[in-house]
Amino acid sequence: MKDSVLRLLLDDEEILLQVFNALEGTTYKTLKGPIFSRRKNDLSFSVGPWYLSLIEHQSSLCPNIPLRMFIYLGRIYEQILDMTKTCRVSLYQIPLPRLYMLYNGTEEFPRETLLRLSDAFRQAAGLSAERMPSADLVVRAININTDKHHPLLQKCPVLKEYSQFIERIRKKLSEGRNRDLAVKDAILECI
Repeated sequence: MKDSVLRLLLDDEEILLQVFNALEGTTYKTLKGPIFSRRKNDLSFSVGPWYLSLIEHQSSLCPNIPLRMFIYLGRIYEQILDMTKTCRVSLYQIPLPRLYMLYNGTEEFPRETLLRLSDAFRQAAGLSAERMPSADLVVRAININTDKHHPLLQKCPVLKEYSQFIERIRKKLSEGRNRDLAVKDAILECI
């Protein structure tokens, strides 16, 4: 349910741009690119030719987010890049990937952390620096629960309101209300 609500919010380009600007510290006025891919918990979009952003929402902990982002990113680059340019002598400049996970589950999770694809690589103990993985991918994981007071919530009122809404639903559930009634009551309170 939480994933569906956030995906509905981010379906609005103005709100999506507000989230992007809050994450990146930018002040873009419009998205200049199509939204490429929508899968459950996956949102990707471009801002001009410069950025390719992927946002994954999680309400449960999943250490495989970097691996999933790696796969999504490869698929998206295959769709948007002119692969003939990869064989040229000159460097083919591609959009900078910006990868985020927004977490609002109930399990303990830091306010912000970096999740790395290299953590999933099978490694032998005692690898030398020369033998370390040749590739990595880093996902910025942000806890958007209100009790973590992440600055992103102050920069992006829509995410703050979403987090407050989810917090109210949880409170109603803890008081013994069934899920449907808890959601309806939270909606009425937030209105």
